[in-house]
Amino acid sequence: HGSASNSATWLGDGVELGKHFCVYAIDIPGEAGKSDEIRFSWNGPAFSEWLDEVLDGLALENVSIGGISLGAWATIKYAIHKQDRIDKTFLLVPAGIYPIRLGFALRLIILSSMGEWGRNRLRKYMLKGAEFTEKAEHFLSLIGKHFNPRMGAPPLFSDDELRCLSIPVLYLAGDKDTMLNTSKTAERLEKLVPNLTVKIYENDGHATINKAREVISFLT
Repeated sequence: HGSASNSATWLGDGVELGKHFCVYAIDIPGEAGKSDEIRFSWNGPAFSEWLDEVLDGLALENVSIGGISLGAWATIKYAIHKQDRIDKTFLLVPAGIYPIRLGFALRLIILSSMGEWGRNRLRKYMLKGAEFTEKAEHFLSLIGKHFNPRMGAPPLFSDDELRCLSIPVLYLAGDKDTMLNTSKTAERLEKLVPNLTVKIYENDGHATINKAREVISFLT
């Protein structure tokens, strides 16, 4: 799942994926879920060590793994160091490939300081093009009111790190993402990742979800 969210992100796609695979949706520590409150350093091995412990605890030797936004960043970080444990990986609007748009960063700073009105405006801007149920809106509103998001963005991966991704990788993104530059992200991945499949959706934004069909096709 992405930043300031939790595994509920996968409730929709998880149902469809679960028809074909055994699915585990995991809350990232320090985010708005029920896992530990500790926040790992962006640098160092903490994210990879944590995922190793999760897979060990589930008695899983080899898995396919994926994530969205921050979750995709964590997926890449783990895959770089533990490819012997991963069969395939799928990345939805991954952070860490190309810098966050400056316009989004400025809106984030300004609107975050403007109470519930500002948070609502920020959500609508960030999740442009997405359709949400009343429950989903309530979910996001509760997180905005009661959760202090982590500031800053995870670091970019180096060229050498991305070249290490020899496993099959699926990249999914929307061409209207207001947070990340989709075309530049795709360009960099295509240049550096040897076994890459790219799918870009017209009129989708950063909430590129409900893509289980493409993920299932890629994994099977």
